[in-house]
Amino acid sequence: MAGKIITISSVKGGVGKTTMTLNLAGIYCELNKRVLIIDLDLYSGGIAASLNVKNKKDIYTMIDSMANNRFTELKKYVTTYNKNIDVLACPKDPRMGAKVSGRYIPVIFDLAKKEYDVVLVDTYHILDEINLTALDYSYMTLFIITNDIVDLKNMKSLISIFKDTDKKNYITASPYMADNMNVYVVKIARYLEETSNHVMYRVTPIFNREELMCRGVLMEAYSVEDNGEGICFNVFLYNVQPGLDYIYSTGESKYTGRFIDIAVKADDVSDDYDYILNNRSMLIHKHDCENALRIGTKNKIYSYADKSELIQVGYRWAECCKQ
Repeated sequence: MAGKIITISSVKGGVGKTTMTLNLAGIYCELNKRVLIIDLDLYSGGIAASLNVKNKKDIYTMIDSMANNRFTELKKYVTTYNKNIDVLACPKDPRMGAKVSGRYIPVIFDLAKKEYDVVLVDTYHILDEINLTALDYSYMTLFIITNDIVDLKNMKSLISIFKDTDKKNYITASPYMADNMNVYVVKIARYLEETSNHVMYRVTPIFNREELMCRGVLMEAYSVEDNGEGICFNVFLYNVQPGLDYIYSTGESKYTGRFIDIAVKADDVSDDYDYILNNRSMLIHKHDCENALRIGTKNKIYSYADKSELIQVGYRWAECCKQ
């Protein structure tokens, strides 16, 4: 079976594309998948430096060999990080990045899919010929966006591009929802590493009619061999961000300030609070709940807000404290 091309992209630098790419590579490595990371950030790529690999060849030398009939096989141009992860690095000289032609990208992808289970493509934030070609030939695109005004301004253009490339399975996720999703993904990855069993896994974004931004995701997983004893969950994660009101019809957001007004961090707490919030799971606990004592300091928030305000910004009652 051919490998899958997953491209990580954005329209603004500094949003965490490279970090996300490396984290995904680590997860797939734990799943014992063969992974190739292609650094298409041709002018300032950081994959090789982040992994501390010393590459002698890169994507420019590979394409130059193709153009001059010297190319023989992919493995001569990749650098090994560990038994499961290889890297096709960006050009060492940024001037060579301008000489990389987009017409070779599909060829490289086809070669990579024959030898690897997963091909992760890290890009730069300019939607030029290289990145548009990568998007067009990808099985899946993970687009990272923040609440910065530049990101929001370009969202409509991005969605138009996705529609042109027939990318229908995409979502915009808030940092809170992404963090919560990652907890379950890591849980599955660890289970698979420890048992070598199989897990049925599905993530379904929930949209309200024609809205462009999903209201949340339904995550379902069930371990097969042990009939769900190891992994069994069916959870809905809200696509919210405390302190922001999302306009789901457009994907834009407005700062509300309510998060700062309704809560204080653990270090600033007094006795004047009604609820304890889990900042990671977005759960509300009563102030005397024993389970709230297990919440780590980093994720614990003491709140004196009205419960309706908490629910309005995305929190929900913990099962042990439901009223």
